[in-house]
Amino acid sequence: MALGNARQGRPGYLNHLAGLKKLERIAGSIKMDSEETKVTSEWREAVWMYEHCALS
Repeated sequence: MALGNARQGRPGYLNHLAGLKKLERIAGSIKMDSEETKVTSEWREAVWMYEHCALS
C-alpha cells in the first residue's frame, strides 16, 4: 500500500481508502523487506495510515 509518487511515475492506492469512512479493518500482511516494498513504502505511508485509519 503506497501513496503515489508522480516524480517516479508510481501510482498510489492509499488515497482510495480515505473515503471509506465505515471501513473497520484492513487485513493482510506486508513484507517490509521485499524488493518492491523497499522502494514503495516510506515514512509518509505510515503517517497517512495513522492519520486516516481508526486505531482502536
